[in-house]
Amino acid sequence: MARMDPLYRHWNADQGRHGFTQIWRQQFPATPHSAPTRVLPSHSCDLVFNFGDPFERVGDRGSSRLPAIHLVGPLTRYLAVRATGSTDLLIGRMPAWSLFPLFGVPAEALTDQVVALSDLPKGRWVTEVERFEAESIHLHLTSQQRPIQDPGLVCAALRQIQASSGQTRTSALAADLGVSRRHLCRLFQRSIGYGPKSAASLARFHNAIALLVSGLSGAALAAEAGYADQPHLIRSITQRCGLSPSQILKLPDSALKRRFNHSARSQIFKTVYL
Repeated sequence: MARMDPLYRHWNADQGRHGFTQIWRQQFPATPHSAPTRVLPSHSCDLVFNFGDPFERVGDRGSSRLPAIHLVGPLTRYLAVRATGSTDLLIGRMPAWSLFPLFGVPAEALTDQVVALSDLPKGRWVTEVERFEAESIHLHLTSQQRPIQDPGLVCAALRQIQASSGQTRTSALAADLGVSRRHLCRLFQRSIGYGPKSAASLARFHNAIALLVSGLSGAALAAEAGYADQPHLIRSITQRCGLSPSQILKLPDSALKRRFNHSARSQIFKTVYL
């Protein structure tokens, strides 16, 4: 078998044309007894083409094989996946509100789900590109879809949530935007798969991780990140990334810098891996 060298290629996409924000290709040789990779929650979704060996989804009840072409919906907690051999992936990233115009399914139906594209109402268009090489797929993705408008009110709310590190209450957010709390919750649920309260909780989590890596800990970390107390902080971090704060701090410095760098946290639609 030919030796596979690590490869990473990245294309920025024109979201206004087709809904995708980023497209990238990654290849890695097989690693014996590799540990699961944790995909941390964000407001983005991923369309995954797997040209290599199968990937498994790892959970409390065991593991299951992922379809070769699948869609990862908006996540509220980590997704653990593991390569069974060599990795050869092409991934298209999109905001959650692209799901309905592209695939005919609302974001709330795919929250914390991984589904085969063939199971979705508009998923059959993806089979057209199965015969293409990976380098050509990104061209197909960026040329075949109609323009997708972002939900301006939801984006404005997400920016406020991000700016406050998740410490903005839903009622205050709705008042600032001139809509009712109920209407804002409906818009969020339809656009990103969960409500503004969950979005704020996710922002607090990312901020807590940043503060943890910067050296803050204990009750001081909980207070600064907006948690009621230290146990609430520990539960939130453990639920969302599968590791406790103390376990995170035991990771090598290089892993902390790579996985929890500022640019990865500050971009609303960028998934972070651990």
